[in-house]
Amino acid sequence: MKMGMRKPSIKKSFKARTTGKAKRAVKKAVIPGYGKKGMGWVKDPKRAAYNKVYNKTTFGVNDVVRAASAGSSPKKKSSSSSQKSSVRSTSPSTSSKTVSSSQIKLDYNVLAKDKPTIAEPIIVGIIGIAIVLLISRFIGLLICIGALYLLYDYEHRSNTKDFISDEDFNNWLNVIRKYYGSIPDNTTYSQALDYTKKIMSDRYENLKKYYDELSNQKTLSQKHNLSLIENSNAVLDFEKYVTYKIADVRFLPDRIHHKYEQAIQNYIDVEYQKAADHAATLKTEKGKLNQIAKYKETVTENLSSICSNFSDYMNLKVDEDDFYLSE
Repeated sequence: MKMGMRKPSIKKSFKARTTGKAKRAVKKAVIPGYGKKGMGWVKDPKRAAYNKVYNKTTFGVNDVVRAASAGSSPKKKSSSSSQKSSVRSTSPSTSSKTVSSSQIKLDYNVLAKDKPTIAEPIIVGIIGIAIVLLISRFIGLLICIGALYLLYDYEHRSNTKDFISDEDFNNWLNVIRKYYGSIPDNTTYSQALDYTKKIMSDRYENLKKYYDELSNQKTLSQKHNLSLIENSNAVLDFEKYVTYKIADVRFLPDRIHHKYEQAIQNYIDVEYQKAADHAATLKTEKGKLNQIAKYKETVTENLSSICSNFSDYMNLKVDEDDFYLSE
């Protein structure tokens, strides 16, 4: 067993940082468990034990350099470590908030698929062939098989038109502009998907809050009714392209649509009742009938910007007998 300083080798060191690093990255991606701690003891215990002892009884040039640099600036390290510990101790709540917020993830059903391109299987195939020739025949063949699958998927989707058309994609971008403002004309599919997810994440969280209130048999205020209508309308605008993947049946598109229409009717009912109640306090027929116009004006002002299918119910709701002088 060797003891003391290991003989330095520039060639081996360079190889470990270039081609060796690339090989390890590929193996880690393909071979389950490769590169994880403790796998050496499972695969080859004798070699793992030898390496353990070898690393304990020998040292390299890098170890000497690290030891020298560490010895030259102990104060800096101690001060920096104390600063880090003080930061950790003074703000535990911040770190816990960060962890909890990162755990919140929304999952989506992407209904509008991207247009397939031939470039992807070609690039993957070239990479696979290069790995076969330069690094590992087995790993390269696996990547080439993946390239063949991508080529099959490209042919299948191209023949079945299983992707979003240019017209639908432009319509999708117009819906995004409705909520996000101006976006570049050359917006790509992945960018459109990111825009959509950003828009929908807040909308779904708001809807959940209102659905929970309704589940607890609470009556929504007019302000919350308007917010529910607005958020539902946004979600339904995107239902052709992206929907929310969740086990909660309240978020199924037909359920959202039902609650959306119900919220519109509830809002109109309350506004109508307000107008009728106020008309009952007036003494002139003209003043009473003016409440109809004010009712329609209020409803139109608040709903026209967030939904379009309210006017029929608003007009059908009006019963002029509620606004005439009682005999």
